[in-house]
Amino acid sequence: MITKNIIVLDITTAKEPFNAKPLLREGYNVTLARDVNETSQALSNQTCDLIIARADAPELLNLHLAHFPAGTAAVVVCSRECVGKAIECAGTGIISFLIEPYTPAKLKATVQMAINRSEMIVEGVRNRVLATIEQANHLMANELESSRIFDVVTEMSRSVTGSDYVNLIIKDEITGNYELKAVRGASTPACERVCREAMINALPLMVDAANTEYYTLHQHVRAAGGGALLTLPVKSKGEIIGAVNHLKMAEDSTYSEKEISAASVLAWWAGITLENIRLFRQVEKQHQQVNNLLHEVLMAQENERKRVAIEIHDGVAQWMVGASFGIKACSMLVNESRLEELETELNKIRNTMQRSVTELRRAIFNLRPAPLQDMGLISVIRQTAAALQQEAINCSVIAAEPLPTLTLVEETTVYWIVQESLSNIRKHASATEVTIVLKAQGNEFRAEVRDNGIGFDTENVFSSTMMLEHFGMIGMQERAGLIGGKVTIESKTGQGTTVSFAFPVTSRQVAAAI
Repeated sequence: MITKNIIVLDITTAKEPFNAKPLLREGYNVTLARDVNETSQALSNQTCDLIIARADAPELLNLHLAHFPAGTAAVVVCSRECVGKAIECAGTGIISFLIEPYTPAKLKATVQMAINRSEMIVEGVRNRVLATIEQANHLMANELESSRIFDVVTEMSRSVTGSDYVNLIIKDEITGNYELKAVRGASTPACERVCREAMINALPLMVDAANTEYYTLHQHVRAAGGGALLTLPVKSKGEIIGAVNHLKMAEDSTYSEKEISAASVLAWWAGITLENIRLFRQVEKQHQQVNNLLHEVLMAQENERKRVAIEIHDGVAQWMVGASFGIKACSMLVNESRLEELETELNKIRNTMQRSVTELRRAIFNLRPAPLQDMGLISVIRQTAAALQQEAINCSVIAAEPLPTLTLVEETTVYWIVQESLSNIRKHASATEVTIVLKAQGNEFRAEVRDNGIGFDTENVFSSTMMLEHFGMIGMQERAGLIGGKVTIESKTGQGTTVSFAFPVTSRQVAAAI
């Protein structure tokens, strides 16, 4: 059995002190207090399940009982002559009366009955709170719309408090302004205005005719046609993000402890639910971003396959077809003993095979470029540029220091776009001079590839999806998009081509370069 703590507040002038022995024999923990100081001391050392108040002057009862926690059960001991005055002065709450003289059995029975009543009332409040949460959760099962949350909170708050008017005001995440989200009851501008005024004060807040601390605010409540105002905070992660405001219109109305408890639970539940919705949407957004990124990666892979297929078809495959026809021609020349022409044809076939092997090696190298982590972006690009010298194309690399520090993904993307641009120059541009420029411009990293080749009509090329795929431009744009970048191409027939690629870099990356 759990020991109950009883504080006996004995403020009488009687010679005989309160006899606590019957209660001690029942296992109660009894503490005697003779004045306000001893009462405060007793309350600081233990919880109080029951007060036994004994006073000669009933008018002192309310003053002394006010020091105990609200809702604490009390037994007032008084004479038969004073019982009427004691009832008048004891105030409201869970109060029983014990008339002197009384027997030990009567004392024990009254104390037990008072404790039982208190436990039943507390349990009833607890059950009402739990029922409120259960009902709210049932209404909101699988609900992810904030507006629905607002409607449920205001509707249930009005129901559990008996309010004539309830509104919910929540801070907007973007503007930071407090906005009216839901209203139940007859709404007037004055009602909303007094609710917003109440939110300026420390929350929670209850204002009625008996609360003189907020006299001016109560006058404004009366001016709005109300009698009592209850404002409860809505919190998210410890921060107040809004309030549920309640108004009763009757002049002498107030809010009971049970009503305040139930409404407080709803305000607490609203804060948690809104935070859960925010977190769910954040996770959902991140999940969507991951799906989008995965889709872009898969599309980039598919376009890379197309690019390789086009490269092989336009290059090695055509050369091998030419070599095949050359071998057939050699067979005919052998039969006709045309040896000089045979030697010439064999030299052509050998050159074609050498070109094919070189092209295949280059394609393989482009699929698995030199390790950027080991050599660095500039060194790998210089190595790629040097390979063009074998095809009589002079290629220079200009790196405008300092350059921001790039991630491996960013370096790989820059290299791939530069390499694709050089591949187009080698196959289509008939250029003799190429310049690659790498530089930082504001909060962007830029890479430019310029050539003095034959150029092309951008309008005709950009209007044809087949041509864009042929030149690998779709793949370049998609790769650039994966890191938030963009590729632009400028060209005119006979005036060369410039491919520009830019993407944003963080302030940390820029600072690292300075």
